[in-house]
Amino acid sequence: MSETIGTRIKKLRKEYKWTQQDLADKVNVTSQVVSNWERGYTNPDKSDLSNLSKILIVTTDYLVLGGEKNNSKFILNIMREQQEEKDKLFTELEYYLYENDNNLIKQIVLERTVKIEELFTWKHIDLSYNGKTLTENEKKKIINLINVILTEN
Repeated sequence: MSETIGTRIKKLRKEYKWTQQDLADKVNVTSQVVSNWERGYTNPDKSDLSNLSKILIVTTDYLVLGGEKNNSKFILNIMREQQEEKDKLFTELEYYLYENDNNLIKQIVLERTVKIEELFTWKHIDLSYNGKTLTENEKKKIINLINVILTEN
């Protein structure tokens, strides 16, 4: 029996140890649609083929025709798209931080620095050491200790 689009989709899905529902969720179709593809009753449309290609990390040519699963150009394209997505998310985060005055988060994400005195007084964050959450009193003691160490020099 020769390979079809459906048998290749099923083979790749099983390589990832995904159920039909897992793949359906990723492609944004129903599990019945995936089942129909795999049994050869229907074929994915152009949009679904593109999504399947990205999700299964193979070329659309491989899904349709068989042969080579991917090539360096394809891999580089996937990497470029992933980098663009990361850049977009970082830009959105930057915008959010400027719009919402979260100074501590700005310091951490944008400036890659943290003012210890602000970290210890920020109410929306729990600090812990060796799995134990620090109390307010312990935080004050640590700040005092840091002051002693820094004023000795």
